[in-house]
Order: sequence, then C-alpha cells, then structure tokens
Amino acid sequence: MQHEAQPAQQVFTDIKAYMQAEADISQKGIAALTPLLDHQLLDITSYDLVKAYIEDEVEDLNWTQQQLDLITLIGQQNYLTKML
Repeated sequence: MQHEAQPAQQVFTDIKAYMQAEADISQKGIAALTPLLDHQLLDITSYDLVKAYIEDEVEDLNWTQQQLDLITLIGQQNYLTKML
C-alpha cells in the first residue's frame, strides 16, 4: 500500500480571509462550469443538474459577498459577536 502526502491546506484564523478565499473558489467554479451550459455538451439530465449546481453556487457566492460587505461595514469583532 502506497501512502502519498497530500498538499498542505491553508488554515484560516481570520474570518474575512476565509470568506474571501471561499468567494474566490466559488467564482472560479462558476466560471469553469458555465461554458458547459452554452455548448450543448450535456444531455438534458446532466444539463439540469449542472444548471441547478451553478445556481446554488451563485446563491452561495452572493451570501458570502454580503457577509464580506457586512464585515467591512461593522468591523470584524462586531461581525463575530453578531454571529454568536
């Protein structure tokens, strides 16, 4: 059995940095999947699944952006207190 090391994952201690990283990942994912909907590469079932997934990712990205805006407006400490 071969055991291979996995690449190190960043550990976030700052909520704003974490949210920004999540937003960046969502944006890249949306950008990568959206062209699939335009080129008729998928059957109807796969098309519906990918479309629903993209819509969910867009909704998640919007929420994350709202949270980042809120952190900017009220400050990180107030945001963390609000989230308790």
